[in-house]
Amino acid sequence: VCDPGFVCLMGGCTDAPPTQYRQETPPVGTVTFIDACAAPGHTEHLPAVDDNYALVALPFAFRYWATDLPAGAMVNITSNGWIGMDGMANASLGGTVPTPGAPNAVIAALWGDNQTRTPGVCVATTGSAPNRQWVVEWRSAYFYPGVTGADLTFEIILSEGSNTIDLVYSTMVLVAGYNRTVGLENQTGTAGLNGCPGATGQCQPTTGTVIRYVPIP
Repeated sequence: VCDPGFVCLMGGCTDAPPTQYRQETPPVGTVTFIDACAAPGHTEHLPAVDDNYALVALPFAFRYWATDLPAGAMVNITSNGWIGMDGMANASLGGTVPTPGAPNAVIAALWGDNQTRTPGVCVATTGSAPNRQWVVEWRSAYFYPGVTGADLTFEIILSEGSNTIDLVYSTMVLVAGYNRTVGLENQTGTAGLNGCPGATGQCQPTTGTVIRYVPIP
């Protein structure tokens, strides 16, 4: 527990709260896929839809860029492989990070024109306070229009306390020609990190890929 005026960051106390991120590739086996659809108490959203969204509440406080989001803050979850940490309803089917145009505060695991199968997007909270994880899992999605040969199961994990963000790709049966945006941006779209190799803008992460974003001052 840190003294008043200090925040906990990566196991230590600092008076310089994190305002940005660095991208890491965690050591193999240190970050594993969490099956949100099988987690007790999980909820299911956006089954068998195209270009839709749902607003879901954060279960714990989370610092995203320089903004402290309280427990209960709404997050915009979309069928198109991204979430919006500003809680603004939007189902954008494509974009880049960063860009000032809406939507903003995007965390993009596979941002593009996708379709969901049933059960759609599963949301679960795992672990115990103060070390819980909030998991948003797209289960067996595919590319629009009707590219059912694709089978895409991936997730975004937000970790309580550390405020790390993990993008985890469990099963990625891909189809050439359907690259997607990967990365995150701040609330104004003026800063961000692209998660594709070489920051190329769009890509198709393969099965087993893990991308971690660690907050830094």
